[in-house]
Amino acid sequence: MTQEKVCIIGAGNFGTALAYQLAKSCNQITVFSIEQEVVDSINNKHINKKYLPTITLQPHIKATKSYEEAMQDAKYIIVSVPSHIIEIVLKEMHPHFKEGMIIVNTAKGLDEKRLCRMSELISLNVPEYMKKEIVSMSGPSIANEMANDVPTAIAIASENQNILEDARNLFSNDKFQVLINHDLAGIEYGGFFKNVIAIAAGMCDGLNLGTNLKAAVVTRGFYEISKIAEKCGADPKTLTGLSGLGDLIVTSFSEHSRNRRFGEAIAKGKSFDEATKEIGQVVEGVRATKAAIELAKRENIELCLIKEIYNILYNNKDPKTALTHFFEEENSHEFRD
Repeated sequence: MTQEKVCIIGAGNFGTALAYQLAKSCNQITVFSIEQEVVDSINNKHINKKYLPTITLQPHIKATKSYEEAMQDAKYIIVSVPSHIIEIVLKEMHPHFKEGMIIVNTAKGLDEKRLCRMSELISLNVPEYMKKEIVSMSGPSIANEMANDVPTAIAIASENQNILEDARNLFSNDKFQVLINHDLAGIEYGGFFKNVIAIAAGMCDGLNLGTNLKAAVVTRGFYEISKIAEKCGADPKTLTGLSGLGDLIVTSFSEHSRNRRFGEAIAKGKSFDEATKEIGQVVEGVRATKAAIELAKRENIELCLIKEIYNILYNNKDPKTALTHFFEEENSHEFRD
């Protein structure tokens, strides 16, 4: 076991599942949570009763509400919070950063104000000596499956190639495989856009439109993801890998996917607020849809399916009409924009 301390900022589903996997190779893990009930549950009962109540955590996983305590002597700082609060969290963490720390980001999103990727946003909010010490993690990784030791493979990337091998070795075990990718933009754009498409996949389920149409919608979504990501500097090969196609598949088809379940609830007639409450956690694809539209405007690219998802969510367009639009006679040429 490594003696290096790991700190995980965020004790939701994914942060907790990651702690479980890391505890196999690391004997010092501290999880930060703002929720006292989560801290008490982990420390006293070795479970996260609120988010993963059926999983028994290793006794050496500790929890705290103190950034100072969580980050003290840590080499790896894993940021596992929703993308829209990362900047706020980083400002709170700032007094406790020290040279030698490496940040591992698991959030999948774009900054809504600047339309920058998560690693870029993190770089803007850390000391100068940490700006290149940032790793992003992405891929098909449903937290419930990770915490139940279902075999999982993901990708990591960084501008600093020198830190990737050690990070891969830290995270990898027989049930959780980490592969190195050299396209940071690609894995971040793939992880961001797939949440939008997963909402549409859920709408297909909610409307009982069948697997055929759902597959067609997801395929069109992958085309649009690849199109905009490449325009923004991603290697198109990356989008065919774990953090692109792989993550899109699992998020669109897994029963555990929050974005898919949100889309399903909307299609069944739930209001925006009702669907959000039913999921009970942040649905990244909702904000991601807005950001995707703004990014498309900036890059002067037409994203027909994503625009329809936006219209469903924000302009009350009928989901069934929107999702069958691409396959009507007027669009008889595949992927004609």
